[in-house]
Amino acid sequence: MVGKILIVAILARALMSWFAPVRPGGTYWMVAHGLDRLTEPVIGPIRRRLPTWGGFDWAPLIGIVVVYLVMAVLVWVL
Repeated sequence: MVGKILIVAILARALMSWFAPVRPGGTYWMVAHGLDRLTEPVIGPIRRRLPTWGGFDWAPLIGIVVVYLVMAVLVWVL
């Protein structure tokens, strides 16, 4: 369940970064900030090691794959 929530949060963070500008103090800012804090432990290390190609940030996509792999290993082990 936690893995699925994390995947949705990563997708929401990526989509929110495309659409509206972030203005501190607003509702949109609070949601975006919360998603950043929730997903940064997964996406941050990937982003630091991975260069951007063609201006596209691949870290959310790779983060989702990593979460899926961790979920698969946990299901297999347990």
